[in-house]
Amino acid sequence: MKKIIFILLMICSTQSFAEMYSGIDLKNGLESSDLTEQTIAHSIINTVVDSITTLESTEHIRLVCGPTNTTYQKVHTIILNSLNAHSETRYFGASRLVISILKEKYPCIKNKS
Repeated sequence: MKKIIFILLMICSTQSFAEMYSGIDLKNGLESSDLTEQTIAHSIINTVVDSITTLESTEHIRLVCGPTNTTYQKVHTIILNSLNAHSETRYFGASRLVISILKEKYPCIKNKS
């Protein structure tokens, strides 16, 4: 139970921080030549990915069903490409966008019974 509470707190605090940043901020950070802006954008994405991975490994909750050998750099590229392709979504919070983009890119196919 303590593990579940910790994971939920981690996700909530990450999402609260990341929600201060929109998809516009995330896109600008990923494309920026400023190291600080790049680091913030990369950190937001990496933290959301780590939260998803933690849920999968500890609670067996799968939000994304992508390949296990995907690198952070590949995920950054996926996020940036999606933000460039779908400008209408850039106004949403960064963490929500990262999760949505990854779920769209790597959906979990449910077995039909």
